[in-house]
Amino acid sequence: MLMLILKLMRLVFNVWSRNPTTSSVKQIFRRRNKRLRKKKRNLKLLLKRLKSYIQKLVPR
Repeated sequence: MLMLILKLMRLVFNVWSRNPTTSSVKQIFRRRNKRLRKKKRNLKLLLKRLKSYIQKLVPR
């Protein structure tokens, strides 16, 4: 939990040192969230594919 907070603070600080506007911080967070969501979705799809593949391999 503490590590997460530290990471977030560091991220915000880095962003701030680059450009001190809050909107940019929000934008960057939004972008990160989008990327994370994409990754999650890809992972879910991959899992589904793996499951179906295994089921095909192992006839019940």
